[in-house]
Amino acid sequence: MTKISVIAPTGEKVEAELVRFFEAYGKKYLVYTLNEKDEQGYVKLYVARIDNDADGDSSGEFIEYNDEWNNVKTEFKKIITSNGAGVNDLNPAEIANIGIKGHRIIKLLQTNVESLSANQKQFEPAPAPAAPVEPTFEMETPTPAPAAPVQPDFGFDAPAQPSFEPAPAPAFGMEQPVQPAAPAAPTPADYGFDAPAPFPTETPAYQTPVATMAQSAAPESNNYEQMYNDLKVKFDRCSAELEKVTNENIDLRIKIDDIREILEED
Repeated sequence: MTKISVIAPTGEKVEAELVRFFEAYGKKYLVYTLNEKDEQGYVKLYVARIDNDADGDSSGEFIEYNDEWNNVKTEFKKIITSNGAGVNDLNPAEIANIGIKGHRIIKLLQTNVESLSANQKQFEPAPAPAAPVEPTFEMETPTPAPAAPVQPDFGFDAPAQPSFEPAPAPAFGMEQPVQPAAPAAPTPADYGFDAPAPFPTETPAYQTPVATMAQSAAPESNNYEQMYNDLKVKFDRCSAELEKVTNENIDLRIKIDDIREILEED
């Protein structure tokens, strides 16, 4: 039997064997199997009606009405009796990778399945699409570059080209002129006067720097130590009180539970 690929109602793509794809009563029917057998050896067959939607896409549909299903089973009996002769077979290429939305199930003996699929019409496979033709482009031959002109050979050596090097600049060993020293400024002693007494270098009292406010107001380190000790004492006292309240709360909860159990027993 011919192998086909179908999309099961679960959305899974499965490989199946085509039992028959035919037309009867103006409708198309697909019969395929996954070669599943029960304990008595009956082969399970899947039957679906092939419909086309508005876009022309095909799908396998459930055969809803019993009258239609009885007509299909009657057609099966005719095909098995005639060993597959006189059936209006359709090209399986139409149902390649078809989606099955619903199907009916019928079980037949292996011999009946072989008769149902016997003497099918053979269809030529669809021709494979031709491979695209690659365009060809003619390559232009590049024009070779002109060769460099060759100097004629007259049988004697070419005269050497003279080389000229610039003469070094003359060095004039000129000395830098010596600047004369400036004359010293005259002092009072040169004129017969006593030198004046030097100005005092001590800083006047009114110019003595005053300590800044930040320096005078800087807190001493022992202030932070005192603050730490005070806060620690307060924290320890609060922790002890919290522990005491917590223990009392637990004792009350135990007593409440005991009383509740007594009330429930009564």
